[in-house]
Amino acid sequence: MDACGYGLGGVYFATDHSPKVWRHPLSQHLVRRLVSSDNPHGDITNSDFEQAAMAVQLDNIANSYDVRGATVSNLTDNTPTLTRHFKGSTATSGPAAYLCQISSLHQCHHRYCSEVSFINGVENVMADDASRLQHLTDSAFLHHFNSVYSQETPWTLCQS
Repeated sequence: MDACGYGLGGVYFATDHSPKVWRHPLSQHLVRRLVSSDNPHGDITNSDFEQAAMAVQLDNIANSYDVRGATVSNLTDNTPTLTRHFKGSTATSGPAAYLCQISSLHQCHHRYCSEVSFINGVENVMADDASRLQHLTDSAFLHHFNSVYSQETPWTLCQS
């Protein structure tokens, strides 16, 4: 999964199922709050968006498959997201703490074990495209994935 100033997105795979891709644009209200060199006083970091992308990814997976008793593995190129997920908490209040709480409650409710590993950013290209290609129509977006990242079965767009 990935996040950027355009939106959130990710991909996931399950044995004997078509690969799934999802994306969700960020509202301008949230983008205006993003901390950046142009907006040093923002109150939401890119890592907060990346952590939110993980929560959405896990929810999409739990809504697509019966994950009770399963181990769900994901990859992230964002070190704070990885650390927050392992710890289940953060030393700060605000979005990061709230997202830790949401993720823990989600995992408890759906009764799965979630593990997350690091992937280098240059290798996270499918998730990068899912988060960045918000301007494409759904059919153009799926065409891109089926053309560039072809699989044995076509990609399915998961509405998040």
